[in-house]
Amino acid sequence: MKQYIRTKLTFISDPKRIREITEELGTEQDPIRFERILPLEGEDPFKKWGTSQDCEETDLIVYRNGTWAEYSFDVLKTVPLPVYRKLTEKYPDAEVRIDYASEDYGNDCGRYESPAGSDELETKEIDDPFVFACDVWEVDPEEQMAEEMINYYEE
Repeated sequence: MKQYIRTKLTFISDPKRIREITEELGTEQDPIRFERILPLEGEDPFKKWGTSQDCEETDLIVYRNGTWAEYSFDVLKTVPLPVYRKLTEKYPDAEVRIDYASEDYGNDCGRYESPAGSDELETKEIDDPFVFACDVWEVDPEEQMAEEMINYYEE
């Protein structure tokens, strides 16, 4: 069975810069692709991106008068850390936040941040991995817990 990791990739900056970022990375009509960020040029995707496939199920939302853009997408099995590092290098003037969580709700999740003016990714602590993962996957924690309990007792 394939295991996916959902990512919420957020950029915070002034409206002009957010417009430039979304035009470069992808819009609702032309979704974000890792190939645009780190072109493969015949290389192995896993070695170049940290994952074996490009992102899937992409979505873009622009918030707060255009000062905040959030991409949501799924990747197969692993976190594409080289792609995220490239984004912080490419957009050091924007605040970048990366929240990720696997489908197992809490066992493989976390947050990276790069404040505006920096091109370094910092790992941030999360308080409750289960609740954090539910937020990334946009599901209610109580409903997810109930579903997991039902699945446990059915096995």
